[in-house]
Amino acid sequence: MSQETSPSSSSSPSYSRAVSLYLAQCPMYCRDPKSASDLPQASSLMKDIHVPHIIHEEDVSNVNLWVSSGRTRSNLHYDEDDNLLCLVSGTKNVTLLSPLATRYLHPRPVWDSSANHSNVGLVVEGGGGVPKGEVTTSSSSLAQRQLPKGAQDMMVQVKLRRGQSLYIPEGWWHCVESAENDGSEGQKDDDFCTIAVNIWFKSSSSSSFPVGVFPVHMEPYYLRRLFISQLKLSKEIQAREIGERGMMIMDENVRKEHHPDGKGESKRTANHDEFLERLLRSSGKKDLNVTRSRIAALIRESPDDLMGAIENGLRSCPHEQWARAFWEEWDPVTTEILMSKLEASELSMCRGNLRRIAEFYDLLFGAFAHSTSAGEEFGHKMEKKQISDGGVRNDDALRAKVGEMIIERLKIFSRHASQRVLSDIIGLRR
Repeated sequence: MSQETSPSSSSSPSYSRAVSLYLAQCPMYCRDPKSASDLPQASSLMKDIHVPHIIHEEDVSNVNLWVSSGRTRSNLHYDEDDNLLCLVSGTKNVTLLSPLATRYLHPRPVWDSSANHSNVGLVVEGGGGVPKGEVTTSSSSLAQRQLPKGAQDMMVQVKLRRGQSLYIPEGWWHCVESAENDGSEGQKDDDFCTIAVNIWFKSSSSSSFPVGVFPVHMEPYYLRRLFISQLKLSKEIQAREIGERGMMIMDENVRKEHHPDGKGESKRTANHDEFLERLLRSSGKKDLNVTRSRIAALIRESPDDLMGAIENGLRSCPHEQWARAFWEEWDPVTTEILMSKLEASELSMCRGNLRRIAEFYDLLFGAFAHSTSAGEEFGHKMEKKQISDGGVRNDDALRAKVGEMIIERLKIFSRHASQRVLSDIIGLRR
């Protein structure tokens, strides 16, 4: 449910700030953290939050704090929970569109990690002409791609001021812009910052409708959610099937090592040296059994031990060996499992210690970026280029490139899985 936002400057000289502040989606409460980024960083402020009685406390999933001293704007997106946006100070302009407008909004692919975002960038023009506290339909907003009239007819704009709240239903596209204090009507002198709190809570509407009788305007949203859930399941099944084959190979190899006569039972071990050897093994070619064993080793390793094992390996094995394995041996499925397991490891091993997590990824990405050799990647020759700044190696830029490659591999795995899901749905697979 994360939101992508971009700051933009204000042209008002009377209220220009030397320093811009933007605190985006800072967790105050999270019922079910999925990663370290979900862990509450401002939980002490929850004593000041009173959830309205119309929301059942057990339905609250997240409470987030938003603070900005200048103008900011979120990407056009939807959320999978109902949302109550509460303004503490300042003003916000909110543009909403019905899920029926999805066809006009160029949504990102369902296999994208930000599938709830649109590729259309709305620019809200100050909320002019919207009476205080009232909601009007409007076509005055501009977009990087001109919205068809059908979408403009479904657009609603709201100007939110301090002390006001706005209910944003799940699945509704919305763009939120924070305005800098320019002394306009309704803004207080002490509105130095725009401060808001949003409460995400589970909707009961989806469970109250039998399958096939969702409200018509919600069908595009629920169809996307259904496809995404099937996509996630397809990826899990594929990874598990590959991992099971890999475990059979691993167990057979262990059995042969301990019982060359072919008798006796294999013994599964949690030896970290063996785990690293499988992770870094280079076959010199795309060996399916090596890939299966690598994936099985990742699946078998406990999240509690994974980050520590890799950390020890990064310090004991040459970085060139890690880079060669990553660039030339690891496929999209391996990368997907590694990142998923590391996300779980962040919670179990480094709960709340964001500095430790940052140091780990800095070390990991640094090792991946160490190689200067050419590698074969997805059938394309990829030349590793040294990125320099004034003739000096820029390690931050190299790490960023590694991050981009990891994201690309995750997308490739998701794209392939979405093709399998689509084939199953329309019956193309034989």
